[in-house]
Amino acid sequence: MKLTAPLLALLILLTGCNTLPVVDGQKEEIDLFRKQLLGEMPLPLGAKIDNEASLILGNGENWTGRVILSVSMAAAETFNTLREQFQGGGWTLLSSVKAKNSILVFTRFDRTVTLEINEAGLTGGSRIVLSVAPRNNALPPVRKP
Repeated sequence: MKLTAPLLALLILLTGCNTLPVVDGQKEEIDLFRKQLLGEMPLPLGAKIDNEASLILGNGENWTGRVILSVSMAAAETFNTLREQFQGGGWTLLSSVKAKNSILVFTRFDRTVTLEINEAGLTGGSRIVLSVAPRNNALPPVRKP
């Protein structure tokens, strides 16, 4: 019975949280958690995950899904930072569009990452939609007319 109250309090506290800090708190603990959840995915400093809007299937280097992140940087700075971090992490840039709604597409090994970057609106900063999926290497042959 004594253990039930602290567990209930922790559950209520966690239920009330809608974002998960990616790089706040104890650096070692956060790095371990991030590696377990997202593998070696490079993320901007201070990024926070929107738990309610994100969907992560699997973990580590094999996860697939969509992660919604918020950062305090402006969209243009976020675009440049992500492009540099992903390329520095061994990802190959396939496509990029720098506009009001910017997009970066990277590939590495058998995975593809699409990053959509938008201004966060009234709160400032940026919103990043990070989508990860396996790359399809078995494309159908091109038909000639």
